[in-house]
Amino acid sequence: MKKAILTSLISSAGLMLLIPFLAVTFAKSDAGMAICLILFYVLNPIFSIINGVWANPFKKLWYLPIFPPILFLAGVWIFFAPADPIFYVYAGLYLALGYISVLINLLITKLKNARK
Repeated sequence: MKKAILTSLISSAGLMLLIPFLAVTFAKSDAGMAICLILFYVLNPIFSIINGVWANPFKKLWYLPIFPPILFLAGVWIFFAPADPIFYVYAGLYLALGYISVLINLLITKLKNARK
């Protein structure tokens, strides 16, 4: 369980803080915008879903899907525009995707156990 928490926290920090830092620092042209679009619309949602799947058992790891949106907000406040309202929407969607994947995972687990 501690390994899952540590893995989630390190990977969330890497994806939500390190990659935007690299995009802002090294890509000063349109490439930086392309990297940000890929992050916001592809990588971050997929990672939020994966992080929600990691939150198993849910009773002990219910807080894992909270890490990516919080670190996402911290990253965009540091590297982009602080307190821009659209980033709250993105963070809310990442949180929702994480908990929806938790619910789907719980449903699949319950159905598998019911068939046995």
